[in-house]
Amino acid sequence: MNGEFESPREYRAKREERADIPIRSLRKKKSAEKSEAFLKILKIQIAICAIGVAAIFLISKVNSAAFDRMKADFSKITEKNMSIGEIIERVKTGAEYVIKPFDEAAAENSAVNDETGETVAAAAFTGEDSGGRDVEGKEAAKGTSFSSYKINAEPCMPVDSKRVTSPFGYRVNPVSGKYGFHTGIDLAAPNGSQVRTVFYGTVEETGEEDDWGKYVLIKHSDGLETYYCHLSEIYAEEGAVIRRGEVIGLSGSTGWSTGPHLHFEIRIGGIRVDPALLLFPDGYEA
Repeated sequence: MNGEFESPREYRAKREERADIPIRSLRKKKSAEKSEAFLKILKIQIAICAIGVAAIFLISKVNSAAFDRMKADFSKITEKNMSIGEIIERVKTGAEYVIKPFDEAAAENSAVNDETGETVAAAAFTGEDSGGRDVEGKEAAKGTSFSSYKINAEPCMPVDSKRVTSPFGYRVNPVSGKYGFHTGIDLAAPNGSQVRTVFYGTVEETGEEDDWGKYVLIKHSDGLETYYCHLSEIYAEEGAVIRRGEVIGLSGSTGWSTGPHLHFEIRIGGIRVDPALLLFPDGYEA
């Protein structure tokens, strides 16, 4: 002993400090374990996101029609107050659409309508495949077809004008100036002209997008859909049953447009085909 004595207070302080050492070590160990667990969860989430992005990219390259359907479904989910059950059902339907073979998609909804007895049935493409070629010998873009097709109902002209200002196929986009594929036909129509549904059907979707402006998508039978874009006004409501020739909106120049007109598309099983083959079987006024 060196003759120095610790007071009771100093003795207790040193004893508490020595006892605190294992407690601090235990806290550091628990903190390290939490950090490690967090990093594992983060890595799993990053992997899941990467797989999802890769899957979406693959779908966009392999099946553009399915990709367009996915975008439309996502827009509906984000724009509306949907229950968890409705969201799950829409995701399930979208997944089935992605993996469903084309012949199954084109064959669905072919029953005669119970209310009117009217059938609007689109036959399979009469061409060899869904690609086909245009007069310049170019392959059709993904999700489109130059092949001929048949529909067993008499169409109604969507607008009074029969002048086509931009046909189906390759062109230089008048807005972007880029060379690309025009997925429908543009029909001349003064602003505010009545736009009518071509066939009997059900309004599947309405809305507004940056490129197509205000639009109406109508579902018919046998996998047939018609699409009306750049409208100034929309009269049709989602889920409504629309008769042939019924006014669904007014023509306009909303979205990417250089002037009032109607962009009109026909889709069979998700594949866009040339509407002029239906509306102008004997040729059209350019």
